[in-house]
Amino acid sequence: MNAPQKVKTLLWRACREALPTKCSLFRRKITEEDLCVRCRAAIENSLHALWSCTELDLVWGDPELWSFRNEVQFLSFKELLSWIIKHTQLLELFAVTVWSIWNQRNRVRLNQPADAIHQIAYLSKKWLAEYQARQVSLGPSLIHTQPTRCSVSDIEALAAAWALSFASDVGVRRAILEGRVERFWRHMGYYWRMQEFCLYISKNCVTLLQRGKATV
Repeated sequence: MNAPQKVKTLLWRACREALPTKCSLFRRKITEEDLCVRCRAAIENSLHALWSCTELDLVWGDPELWSFRNEVQFLSFKELLSWIIKHTQLLELFAVTVWSIWNQRNRVRLNQPADAIHQIAYLSKKWLAEYQARQVSLGPSLIHTQPTRCSVSDIEALAAAWALSFASDVGVRRAILEGRVERFWRHMGYYWRMQEFCLYISKNCVTLLQRGKATV
């Protein structure tokens, strides 16, 4: 799939119900209710938050692309994704649109600047076209492959990146990471660069402590 790595990662998390939806947070006893943050009328799991919520009608409203939304019923996001892969040629556009929906949902929930919901479909198409055009211009020489072996530091850095991604999704603004500073941040930088993690950590918000702690 010719799409950014962060988009692929979100699809994987959605298929495993690993996104911090209201349903997931309620199950973990982090929130007191599991209703959708948009419509407030249904339980918010991955399928509802990214596809079936009525507030997303403006996003998935193009009858030439998504007419099956009102014709085919799905029980899970994984089932929806499998159907799209098998029956359509829309996987990449679907994936980018899903990422945009989730990103917009979180930004609105956290009172951050966000695109209007009626703009998501257009902006997703534009983003995908621009990304794929850049990939063509870069050529195969800059395509990175996954490392075949992982050290302990690699795994620790990757786990920390996932933890920070989850923290960002649920609105955590301050976290403490512990480890050997030089080795840890070297490997963290590697994973953000190579796998295009969509986390943004401002230099003004990162302080490395002498005892091997990083406060974000």
